[in-house]
Amino acid sequence: MEIVSLVISVLAVFVAVGNFLYTQARMDQRESVKWRRETLTKATSEFIEASETRNQLLILNRNDWLKDHNDQQIALISKMKMCRNQFWVIGAEELYKQAGVIMEMHVFGAKGASLHGSNADPTSAIVDIKNLNIENSKLIILTRRYLNSKQIKKSISKMSRDDRQPDRKKC
Repeated sequence: MEIVSLVISVLAVFVAVGNFLYTQARMDQRESVKWRRETLTKATSEFIEASETRNQLLILNRNDWLKDHNDQQIALISKMKMCRNQFWVIGAEELYKQAGVIMEMHVFGAKGASLHGSNADPTSAIVDIKNLNIENSKLIILTRRYLNSKQIKKSISKMSRDDRQPDRKKC
């Protein structure tokens, strides 16, 4: 009888430890998914805010461009880059690529603009608002789709360098 009670006690301990480990793993997974959702939502909204703010900065100050405006628009592009990198860290490849498309719209515009000196003219750096809104809407749709998918629960994917390059044909 003592052996039976000993075996039952040992089994009860194993079941309790197993249950604890399983519960802990599930809680860790839920916390990870929660972190990804929060980070993704925040990064998407901050990315779009920086994108639209940069364009508005160029539009509102095109006739009165100052060196301070240059610093502001560079800071906004840096903010977009940080948000884009958060998409990559989370493993949201489609969002990372879409953010790259939007960033290229800003960067290609800035390459043709004269943003320095006394003859500064940021007009050509202004991104077409209609196209910018379309691409930003795509980013929002992709974010919502990703948040509602099972993919958010998977481990962070391993993207190659080629996967991180935006599709230049879309610009």
